[in-house]
Amino acid sequence: MSNDMEIIDDFLSEEEFKNFLEVILNGEFPWYRGIKVTSNITSPIKEFESKEEQTQLCHVFINDSSKSYSLSSVFPIFDKLKVKEILRAKINLTFNTGKQVVGGWHNDFSLVNKNKIAIFYINDNNGFTLLEDGTKILSKANRLVIFNNSVLHTGISQTNTEERIVLNIGYI
Repeated sequence: MSNDMEIIDDFLSEEEFKNFLEVILNGEFPWYRGIKVTSNITSPIKEFESKEEQTQLCHVFINDSSKSYSLSSVFPIFDKLKVKEILRAKINLTFNTGKQVVGGWHNDFSLVNKNKIAIFYINDNNGFTLLEDGTKILSKANRLVIFNNSVLHTGISQTNTEERIVLNIGYI
């Protein structure tokens, strides 16, 4: 397991988590079509090579050029992370395609050693995040994993639920 990685279960209080779910699962919450990360980076783990693109829905809460009207819904997460600067916070929703699909191996930002990545899992499913050293972080509701952006990683989609939802945060 990666030395610089931390997994925190029950990251938010029940009330904070419930409030966040009410925002993102509301029928009025805007989701936008996007292509799941693909890359030309060679897989560090042979049996987890990225072979195909997968469509996903996403919503950017904040990045260098925009802020969502729902930005305040992620403030409890930012507060608990004790962030100094948010580079991007984006929620991703992938649909069940009947098979587990490997996303592209990547680092989220070019500031490879400067920032951290936090992935906050919204629902329980058999999808997972895979780190270059082989560490698997299972998708468990209200779980947060933190690791350095220098760590190559990829997402693996789910087959046991209709959707997999994760919030990806790049921060300093």
